[in-house]
Amino acid sequence: MTDVYHGVSVADPYRWLEADDDPAVKQWSDTENTYTRGVLDRLRDLPAIRARTVEVYKVESPSYRDVKRAGSAWFIEVAAPPKQQPYLGVMPAGGKLSELRVLLDPNQLDVSGRTAIDWYVPSPDGKRVAVSISKHGTESGDVGVVDVESGKLLPDNVERVNGGTAGGDVAWLADGSGFFYTRYPRKGERAAEDEDFYQQVYFHALGSDAASDRYELGKELPRIAEVQLELDPASGRLLVSVQNGDGGEVAHYLRDKSGSWRQLAAFADQIAQVTFAPHDRLLVVSRRGAPRGKLW
Repeated sequence: MTDVYHGVSVADPYRWLEADDDPAVKQWSDTENTYTRGVLDRLRDLPAIRARTVEVYKVESPSYRDVKRAGSAWFIEVAAPPKQQPYLGVMPAGGKLSELRVLLDPNQLDVSGRTAIDWYVPSPDGKRVAVSISKHGTESGDVGVVDVESGKLLPDNVERVNGGTAGGDVAWLADGSGFFYTRYPRKGERAAEDEDFYQQVYFHALGSDAASDRYELGKELPRIAEVQLELDPASGRLLVSVQNGDGGEVAHYLRDKSGSWRQLAAFADQIAQVTFAPHDRLLVVSRRGAPRGKLW
């Protein structure tokens, strides 16, 4: 297939391999795996490499990452071998690691180890956490909501929030009653080859049926849009930054508390970044006439 970007034709002869349910793709993959296995199995040092790898993966010293503070709690992703996947933990702010409690463990959801946490976003008060969970290495994540006090998943389940092409995001309302989220097309809304593109922004009210979630923005966005969300708890405004793929072009949109949208910058304006600042102001990084960026 060939795409045209800014008048330049770019061929992608390997795009057909994205159709992982195509028999031809499966045959190609099996053939490559067989060939690779044949090469690796003949390596003289393979037994020593395998033994050392197993030894390393059996080390039970945990590692900690993606630490976030919300309300009176710290949230931490913990990789704890021999568990296949990191789990999400919570502890009191100012507490000790000995007080760390498992909040959501994907290894318990799926004993095969093929279910993973993509990312998580706690509500501002720290009482609930939106967690993107994907299966079988797909990175196609559905968002569930965990009640922090009980550690239980709430009935809320929002499908296809995260994807392997453009990621995904969630932004909670200040009172934790719902959240804005990125949404990929559902079955039948787009052609099969477009189902992992065309991100839009929707809103989910906690406790409601996700099928009735409210559309907010995105019908006019390009196929390869990559959307990031930021909500300012003080003003209730939502900032949506949209990358036009990975080419460095970014557009920005602002939603006020009443629900009115306005576009702050188009792709051509060369506004690289916008974020909230005190006193209802915005900080803007522009690259127009300033390759290293200027702040205003």
